[in-house]
Amino acid sequence: ILANNKFALLHPELSDSEAELIRSELGVPSVRKGALAKIPTVGSLGVLNDFSGVFHPDLSSAELKYVESLFGVRVGTATVNFGVGFVKVGLVANNNGAVVGELTTGPEIMRIMEILNFYKA
Repeated sequence: ILANNKFALLHPELSDSEAELIRSELGVPSVRKGALAKIPTVGSLGVLNDFSGVFHPDLSSAELKYVESLFGVRVGTATVNFGVGFVKVGLVANNNGAVVGELTTGPEIMRIMEILNFYKA
C-alpha cells in the first residue's frame, strides 16, 4: 500500500472488496489498484506525506507525474541505505519529519530532506 491522507495506490491483485476495506480503514477518499515501474508491490517504491513523496529512481518521468496527479503532491527520486532504490525499506516519514536507515549516507539524507521539504538548499 502506498498512501497518504488523500489517496492510496494498492497492489493490482487485491479484490475490489479488499480495496474498499483498505479505503475505509485508512480513511482516504479514494483508492486505485496498479503497479509502478512494472512492480506490483507499490508500497515498497515510495514514501509519502501530504506534501511530497520520495520514490525509487527507476520510475520514469511519466510515472512520477502520474503519482503526483494521484496523490496531489510533488515527488522526487532518491535512494536509502547506501544505494537501495526501494526507499520504504529505509525511510519512514510523516508531515513533521523523517527517520532513515542506519546505512543511509549524508548525500542521501540531504536529497530525501529536500524532496520532503524539510531542508531548503
